[in-house]
Amino acid sequence: MKNGGSRTQGNTYAKWALFLTGFIYSFAVLYVLRTCGYSRSFYFVLFGMLLVSLAYRSYSASFDFFIVWCIFPFFAGVVPLWILYLSFVTVMMVFLGYITGSRIAVLITWFSAAAWCCVYLADGKTPGVLGAIFILTSVISLLIYTSNMFSRRRYNIKKVDVILCSYSTNTAHYTHKFMEGVRKSGSEINLHRFHYHKTFDAHLTGDALVIAFPVYGWKPPWTLVEYMVRRLPRGEGKPAFILYSSAGGPENAGFVTWLLLKFKGYRLLGRSWAAYPINVVTFRIGPAILWKYLDRIFPARRDLEFVKNTGEEFAKGKRTGMPHLFLPFPLFIVGFILENRFVNRYLYKTYVWKWRCTKCKICVDYCPSQRFSLKDGIPGSKGECTLCLSCINLCPENAMQMVLLSEYGNPYKPRWPEYLTEITKNRRIK
Repeated sequence: MKNGGSRTQGNTYAKWALFLTGFIYSFAVLYVLRTCGYSRSFYFVLFGMLLVSLAYRSYSASFDFFIVWCIFPFFAGVVPLWILYLSFVTVMMVFLGYITGSRIAVLITWFSAAAWCCVYLADGKTPGVLGAIFILTSVISLLIYTSNMFSRRRYNIKKVDVILCSYSTNTAHYTHKFMEGVRKSGSEINLHRFHYHKTFDAHLTGDALVIAFPVYGWKPPWTLVEYMVRRLPRGEGKPAFILYSSAGGPENAGFVTWLLLKFKGYRLLGRSWAAYPINVVTFRIGPAILWKYLDRIFPARRDLEFVKNTGEEFAKGKRTGMPHLFLPFPLFIVGFILENRFVNRYLYKTYVWKWRCTKCKICVDYCPSQRFSLKDGIPGSKGECTLCLSCINLCPENAMQMVLLSEYGNPYKPRWPEYLTEITKNRRIK
């Protein structure tokens, strides 16, 4: 017991050391900007990424900082430089303060952000409209962080309902790693596979809820969004957790889900995500052997270890994973415009190269929207598309195509076929 206690105490000291280093660093950045006007953002953000990487031992957490850094080239000269750095410093302090589990860290984080604003406003500088939006997103992130940290309720979780939305098996693989941690804690799992969305009707009997999904257009798939809005039972204070996988920057996909679950009355104990191979055929251009190599790079082992530990802590009723943030990106709005029930019906058209089709019906059986019908054994589509691209990726002969979006790309064959739905996983998937 003493050894275990000393290790825990040592971890606490290390977390506080990183947090206080971040606090001192935030004021060092403030000093440099005011005295030198130094604007090479890469070096500032690189050190912040290093601190977060040491704190979380997760590449995904560090990548959130890379996303923040990406805004600098787009907004430099439009948004005041000090506000851009304020957004960066706020995200860094929230990440580092979150792992301490301390309310004092919350107050210090607020003090740091307020000091930045006061110093520059005292100099007579104004944020402007876009700058005010950036400040607003930082304040929202701080309010979410404060709410989570000041909620001390502990939950007795014996059974966890997991709603899993996964088509290419990437999210399914990540979720099963999380569930390994849940089972390690002794909790039971009710897995509800969100696939055929029109008939999906989960009977949620657990003490907690986990929502897992792939990121589509910087947000959850429209089918899952509709389910959460219309049919997901109210949480009545039940704890919940968010899992998602993404091939690139997920930006505010976690925040959108947080907002929907809060609206339904759930108490969010954290989120976790990891980078997985891209499964969008359109962007997989180049030799197939190149993509076979690139697909093996992700997910990172550190991210899988992180999500296992996260699952174990969540099942013990603890606040865990990564903090919820609202980043200054409107891209999720674009995602809702380009990917929804109405647009998908007309914008995304699939067709078959008949000379390749073997009439195996894998696309017909697997389609989440059941939009395919057969004519002389050849599938034809009608109705809304979920844009999962499974009909293209799973086709054994690469016969299925999407107009102007897949003809020149490389399909993504599931790396973990054991996580396909029952109707398909035993079929011939090359």
